Amino acid sequence: MGSAGRLPFRAALRAGTPDWRVALLGAIAWGTAMLASAAAGLGLDGWSSTDMARVLVLFFAGGGVAFPLALALFGILARWLGFRPTQRFAAAFLLLGIGTIATTAFGFSQVFRYYFATFHAPFGTRLWANQTVFTTAAGVYHFLVMGLRLFVPVGLPALLLAAFLLAGRPS
Repeated sequence: MGSAGRLPFRAALRAGTPDWRVALLGAIAWGTAMLASAAAGLGLDGWSSTDMARVLVLFFAGGGVAFPLALALFGILARWLGFRPTQRFAAAFLLLGIGTIATTAFGFSQVFRYYFATFHAPFGTRLWANQTVFTTAAGVYHFLVMGLRLFVPVGLPALLLAAFLLAGRPS
């Protein structure tokens, strides 16, 4: 990594924070792309549109939450570490991809945990905490096993395009 273009961390933190309009429009666009990807995957599996609604909301929300977080982290890291163009692409690809999977998996795990909460011990007990942690972990695992494939039809090409566009943004 070259030292040219590197900023001290506090300066990178200020300079890397994205404009709220870019973050909002990007969140809507990225959420819509993830919704389209899930709809394509579920449509290929023969799901009816009425059965898809809750799943599509989850994928839209996961993408919508992930984009501003990934954009901010990308901007800060790119300025702090002084990425070259190929490093910018790799960072954008990884941050947006992993961030989208993580936020969507977390959302799914909370729905999963909510379903099983009626079988948990009373709130605040050690057993309740144990059950909550492991139910959430099981929800993330279930999403990774069953839901991750829904990102492939549209999500992977969209991720490549988004990473290319983010890497080309001026520093």
